Amino acid sequence: MNKLLLLFCVILSFPGYVIASSPPDTEAKISTEEANKNLIVYLLAPFTTEPIKNHYRENLPWQLEQGQITNTKMIYTTKGLDFIVQLKVQPFVGAHDPLGTDLFTFKIKDGKIILEKYEYLDSFPVRLYLKQYYPNPKPSY
Repeated sequence: MNKLLLLFCVILSFPGYVIASSPPDTEAKISTEEANKNLIVYLLAPFTTEPIKNHYRENLPWQLEQGQITNTKMIYTTKGLDFIVQLKVQPFVGAHDPLGTDLFTFKIKDGKIILEKYEYLDSFPVRLYLKQYYPNPKPSY
């Protein structure tokens, strides 16, 4: 019993045993501009799921950190402000192997997010070892 307790204490005290790269609930050390960009991407992300699924015939993820805001416009209206935001993402399979590049154009009007346009810009081949899991992730047009 003492040996088991000693082993447990040694394992707990080992300084190189790290589970996460950073503790949960820690504040990221990034600029306000970068934080604002990440916030916009985060808020638009749910509106990309259905078009990606319809296009690739798979429910594919993409990395929030890799989403690019390519263009923003602020439009003054009689009711207030509208925004046009373009978001570029790369859906991937496996260990982040991109299948393509997609561009979404959103209109933010009266507090609502509307997908104005979805464009498929580029494609990449599926790696051979992934083809058995993703036999046909091609555009469905």
